[in-house]
Amino acid sequence: MSEKIIIYIVAAVFALIPAVIWLSFLYKKSKGKSQLYLFIFSIFSILPVFGIYWLIDQFPQLDIIRFFQGLTSGPGGKYVVFVVFAALFEEIAKQIVVRVADKKYSIIQNINDSINFSLITALGFAFAENIFYFVTIYQSFSPQEIVVTILFRSIFTTAAHMIFSGFLGYYYGIAKFSIHITEHSKILGKKQLLTNLISKILGSTKIKSYKHITIIKGIFIASVLHAIFNLLLHYQHILTVALFVGFGFAWLMLLRKRKSSQLILVTDKNEKRASTIAKNDEEVIIELLGMWFNEDRYVDVIHICERLLERDPDNKIVQLFKAKAADQLDEKSPHKRLLNMLFPLDKTVSIPKLIEQKKKYSEKSFQSDLK
Repeated sequence: MSEKIIIYIVAAVFALIPAVIWLSFLYKKSKGKSQLYLFIFSIFSILPVFGIYWLIDQFPQLDIIRFFQGLTSGPGGKYVVFVVFAALFEEIAKQIVVRVADKKYSIIQNINDSINFSLITALGFAFAENIFYFVTIYQSFSPQEIVVTILFRSIFTTAAHMIFSGFLGYYYGIAKFSIHITEHSKILGKKQLLTNLISKILGSTKIKSYKHITIIKGIFIASVLHAIFNLLLHYQHILTVALFVGFGFAWLMLLRKRKSSQLILVTDKNEKRASTIAKNDEEVIIELLGMWFNEDRYVDVIHICERLLERDPDNKIVQLFKAKAADQLDEKSPHKRLLNMLFPLDKTVSIPKLIEQKKKYSEKSFQSDLK
């Protein structure tokens, strides 16, 4: 066996250690096979990135990086352009793996799934990248520098890849479930000006426009964060890099813990349970939910949702209202416990009573508008 092959094997072993540690942290028994297959598949996501650089090298006329570098002055500006495009290429390559796997196997059932599978894809990409990086430094660094670099990349660089992809996964999840999310926003009276504008320009539906805008937003945020990380590394702001990664990781974990991220938004149509609420009554009550949500009456919203879900257990909009209200008012909040003690849920409340409350609410709002 040649020395070069041995070096690659050793590099692969070192690169695999952080990947296994992170995989054990993300592992879910119910999705274990999907996670493992996705990790293996995502290792090859580095190939399109190499392919782009090869094309640019072979066909200089296709070099868009050089074109934009020509619009800047000085080596600093040119390097920033290169870093931004490198980050963009990598984030798109990782995201393509998630989208292909989801399209073929429908692995994403909620926003959390989208985040988690994006993290695993990033692990596969970082594993492959680390192998090539470790081989490179072995040939030019001292033993001490090799150890430090391996440790740094295993902890911070791998985590950074996961964070960037995790944010993109979050926005991909929102885009995938845009039907429910746009409906929820519509009930709350939120004006989606950009979505409406894009919809008119492209002649597409508002849901499709919202989906495209959300994915572009995710790619932009992930690429910018990735570029900032690379620039901080280039200028050797190591402490800032550590803080940057730590903050990003905490933020991403917060998104994963949100009730609305954990909510199952895909249901098998064959298993969907029928509602026992009349359609007109349901629309009136959901409108009341929107009004109370905008007034920060989150405990009331949760209580109504619980009553509605007894009658219509698979209503995604009601589930989303309940989850988002819980996000706003944390389960451990003493404020929530106090409100529940002072104003316990009236178990005798009925659908007609809720409709009557909505009518009274609307009359009050109308009278106040007249004044």
